Amino acid sequence: MLVARIDQRVGQAGEDDENKEKGTDDQIAEREGTGKGEPGVNDQVKFSLQVNYHGGTAHTIAFLKRESFPHLELRGDDAGDVPRQLQMINLGYVGEDFNIFELAATYVEYSLIPVLNSYKLSKGKGDSGTAGGFENIQKNLAQLKVHLVQCQQNILVPEIQLKHEEELRVKDDECKQQGRTLTTEDFEKRIEDPQFVKKLEKTVTGWIRDIRRITQLNHDPSQGSALQEINFWVSMERSLTNIDEQLKHNLFEVTTKLLQQASRITLVFSFRLDTGLEQKLKTARDYNRLLRDFPINQLLSANNLEQIRKAIDLIFNQFRQVRVGGDSYPNSRAILLMNAVTQDLNEQMLKILSNFQIMHLDYPEFENLKKDIRNVFQILSDRINEFKNMINNHRARLDQTSQRVMDNIMKNPLKERLERIFVFRMHHHRFK
Repeated sequence: MLVARIDQRVGQAGEDDENKEKGTDDQIAEREGTGKGEPGVNDQVKFSLQVNYHGGTAHTIAFLKRESFPHLELRGDDAGDVPRQLQMINLGYVGEDFNIFELAATYVEYSLIPVLNSYKLSKGKGDSGTAGGFENIQKNLAQLKVHLVQCQQNILVPEIQLKHEEELRVKDDECKQQGRTLTTEDFEKRIEDPQFVKKLEKTVTGWIRDIRRITQLNHDPSQGSALQEINFWVSMERSLTNIDEQLKHNLFEVTTKLLQQASRITLVFSFRLDTGLEQKLKTARDYNRLLRDFPINQLLSANNLEQIRKAIDLIFNQFRQVRVGGDSYPNSRAILLMNAVTQDLNEQMLKILSNFQIMHLDYPEFENLKKDIRNVFQILSDRINEFKNMINNHRARLDQTSQRVMDNIMKNPLKERLERIFVFRMHHHRFK
């Protein structure tokens, strides 16, 4: 394998002038790969025998030798057939938006999966020897795509590390070496120093600011995918749990007690009650009773309509955990999540149906496909109606926004579009 990398770097004008003095324009172009008319920008072409990550400042192209050729033949009978010996792949591009997960997901979804699907269709149903292998490959590729998409769509809540006042931290380390626990008595004289008290105040103010920065984060389930809603609340609970564990450290208790002794009660009260930590953590845990095991991956990795049907059943079984009228996961939010799931389902349906030329299928085969498609949408409609009935049976009223979203879910533009195609093909078949 040979990897060619074009590094783009911005230099100073003085450096460029200095380089020009060291050789002719052609020599510099050969050495630096510099394009004329673009002052201050130098492109370096580098070669290596392995792939390395260089971020968004390098355009990387890999030349792969096929395993059926022991050596790259540049002479003899195979010399003129280099394209058959080498394969080329673009592994990176220059740009601030470079994302390795997006690049990999693009190759999997729009290159590997389609070419395998097309190959399978070209072989037809008679090639039963590789049918099982193809199913496993398609399933694994679909799961890989889901994981790559997850890495892209992770709306992660950052995990913060609360900082302690330096003098307290050093004293705490000393106490640990002595085999005892730090107490306020270790600072009986220091508490009378106004500068020391100000440092403690600054430390606690920093805690409040950092914790609020997390607790005030939120996610709108009407924007983005179901996976983003799930990832947000799972990472929110993880981040808040980490903060809660930090607050159990003895240093936090000593700091607040020292401030109480210094008559800074208001700041201590604000730290304990005004950060919103306890309520936000409770909300995250309540929401994750529904979201943590939400089977969205089964839908996103579905390779056929039967797998989509099974995913619908799993997803709506999970929706039954919504407590109608309760605050564990509000009805209004559950409906927005259901809308996001429906959009994900439509996208997955389109990807699966793109493997079929619906307008050119033999009519018996078309009828079978139509039956399977209608079966999927019928199951979806039944499960949505079950959820609506569950809400109505508990006499829970939906607000206007939730009712409008529910009505839009029931309409489903993909279903309507497919029904028009079904009618067209039926009429066309009758005219033949």
